[in-house]
Amino acid sequence: LAEAVAHRGSALLDPVSRGKALLRASNYRRTAEFFLAPEDPRRIDSYQFCQENFYAGLTCLGVDFTRSRVQYEDAEMETIFLRSPASENNDVLVVHGGFDSTPEELYFTIGAAAIERGYHALIWEGPGQGNLLRRYGRPFTHEWEKPVSVALDSLTTHCTPGAVLFSPRHPFRSR
Repeated sequence: LAEAVAHRGSALLDPVSRGKALLRASNYRRTAEFFLAPEDPRRIDSYQFCQENFYAGLTCLGVDFTRSRVQYEDAEMETIFLRSPASENNDVLVVHGGFDSTPEELYFTIGAAAIERGYHALIWEGPGQGNLLRRYGRPFTHEWEKPVSVALDSLTTHCTPGAVLFSPRHPFRSR
């Protein structure tokens, strides 16, 4: 189904319809890939399909994003910085998932809503998630402060000084 939707979606002329179809195709395949055994050889191809269609979909929709790979120990950690066109204060919501989530799936649950409401969003993966799990075989770590530091440091390439970071420890303030 994911491949059929991606194929049909790629042929659409309307950029919104094309972008939404590519995002659906990415999410269909990501959901199916989740149930593959860790050693299943289809995992890597499925993950690449998901990423290719996801970022093509964002591009078609005109979403302002920067995809980066930042050094984390001996691996590369993936981040997505979503810039909101409606941001007045340059506020950033910093988002990471749990278990073995991917940055791409967090766009659907948090990222899109954040940028629609005027917040930039930094979505990132840690050990046991996304690229770090699939490409590098990096399991979850109890020293979560290490990947958090890398993610937060990456904000200096996206934000101006004085941006406010929102996290569970720093609750949303009213506007």
